[in-house]
Amino acid sequence: MRSLYIHVPFCDSICAYCDFCRVRKNEVLLKKWLLTLEEEINDRISNSNFDTVYIGGGTPTCLSENDLAQFLNLIKSCLTNSVETTIEINPETLTIEKAKIIKLAGINRVSLGIQTIDETLLKLIGRKHTKKDIMQCIKWLHEVGITNISCDCMYSLPTQTMSQLEQTLDFIVAIGVPHCSIYSLTIEENSEFSRKGYQALDEDTEADMYEFIVGYLERNSFQQYEISNFCKKGYESKHNIHYWQYDDFVGLSIGASGKEEHCRYECTKNFEDYFKHNFIQEIIPLTQEDEMFEMIMMGLRLRWGLDLKQFEERFNQKFDDVYVNEKISAINKGWLIEKDNFLMCTDKGYEICNSVIEEFMK
Repeated sequence: MRSLYIHVPFCDSICAYCDFCRVRKNEVLLKKWLLTLEEEINDRISNSNFDTVYIGGGTPTCLSENDLAQFLNLIKSCLTNSVETTIEINPETLTIEKAKIIKLAGINRVSLGIQTIDETLLKLIGRKHTKKDIMQCIKWLHEVGITNISCDCMYSLPTQTMSQLEQTLDFIVAIGVPHCSIYSLTIEENSEFSRKGYQALDEDTEADMYEFIVGYLERNSFQQYEISNFCKKGYESKHNIHYWQYDDFVGLSIGASGKEEHCRYECTKNFEDYFKHNFIQEIIPLTQEDEMFEMIMMGLRLRWGLDLKQFEERFNQKFDDVYVNEKISAINKGWLIEKDNFLMCTDKGYEICNSVIEEFMK
């Protein structure tokens, strides 16, 4: 097993678009979660040799300095051999002391939830930070020696204009971070936006925004290496590349998910079940046909495409023995090319990647 995802299910406040497993921070619940997490680690993880670890949420840094230190101490055996350990941070939740705790624990990468810098949009989506918070956060991270920082940017937000989007991109480029992830708004069923009847922007505007982001970031020395991810040279997310290469990964804690030994699983989202050690809510067996398609689906998202040699080694079948007609069809349409044993999208194919992937559905 090469990758580990750990979910911290607490936030100071709930964003209007969020449908992840999260609750407002409650000290009693938090203390019980920490105790149960230690028991889950002892029960479920026999091999702590992970290449990458990702600590998400929720908002991991909404924990107090003492609780954050206790949490990171609990998982320290999982971090020992990791070459990349990422933690998600909301800018307003960081202090210089938390930055020091994070660095001391061995964390060397941060995913910073900016989303937008427009004050009206920040209020609309329920974010609590300001531009000043972001700049202070980055200053503290640099002070402790963490410079591998990714920023999240959202588009297709209700009422968002191209000008508002451009201002956020201007800011991200100006602060000098080496990685940017972009997300279009999806109205999730259990989110505040859904309950209030909000809608994302129309498909044409969303497509225009995506095209604008790609061009803007590439003009400013960011390479697009995956549909929603851009970086300066050498700053690709190693953890997320494991996902896109369809490697197995462990999901730990309430609200996490994982994929191991030809099964996908969902951890419980219920605190009562979690405290009773009913850690796994659902296990979904994957057939070889499922896995082959999912590997294609993930691999074609990468700019360098699907590794055909890895596909053959994993399934003991040549790609063309299963998908030659689909491959030829996509190549003839100008969507795919094969180069150096990789199958990758052309620029035309990348623009309609989901349609290209559908070619391989059996």
